[in-house]
Amino acid sequence: MIKRHIFDFILILSLFTLCVTLFFVWFFSIKGTKGNYVHIYCDNKEILIVDLKKDDVYEIDGTISKMEIHVENGYVNVSYSGCKNQVCVHHLAICNIGSSIICLPNKVEVRVEKDE
Repeated sequence: MIKRHIFDFILILSLFTLCVTLFFVWFFSIKGTKGNYVHIYCDNKEILIVDLKKDDVYEIDGTISKMEIHVENGYVNVSYSGCKNQVCVHHLAICNIGSSIICLPNKVEVRVEKDE
């Protein structure tokens, strides 16, 4: 009976180790890839494509107010939004492919992608 418990423990530990290893491989290979361009969408329509290599501030019109998108040193963030809750303004700057900042009241999405 003791042998059975030991083999169960070894099997569970092996499966857990495999899952943790696969998670870290996925996390560091996919999430760490820096993008080249930022695609900005308003109400699901692409309104602007921005090169992350060019530092600048872009003003766009959301559905309820204006927003300022700030690009600096390969990172992008929302520096101003007229929305009530300001979640998009408090979001950290992003640069990795697939990362996005979303302002729900303005219906604006700022998404980092690899190329134009």
